[in-house]
Amino acid sequence: MDIVSMVISWHKEKIDEIARSFIKKYTRPSFYPAEDVESDALIGAWRAVKSFDPDKSTDFQKYLYFKVQFYLLDQLKQRYKTQRREIRGLDEILMIDGN
Repeated sequence: MDIVSMVISWHKEKIDEIARSFIKKYTRPSFYPAEDVESDALIGAWRAVKSFDPDKSTDFQKYLYFKVQFYLLDQLKQRYKTQRREIRGLDEILMIDGN
């Protein structure tokens, strides 16, 4: 097991807590399923571990929280943009078929 995996496993409870909080606050199951949020939270945690610089930050827990939250919000934004594009495409198809 590499060091990144070890750090993530040590903080798994905190990562899960961040994901559950995010699910309650921001998502609907049909739009951003809980399983996807949990997976993305782990990706955000992986990124946090890889980018953490102890010389710049003193509290890894806070750093982890903000990096995971930011990653989840970014993923939510990407899903929203994708859904809007799909809806716009569907509107165009319906307009063509309606004429």
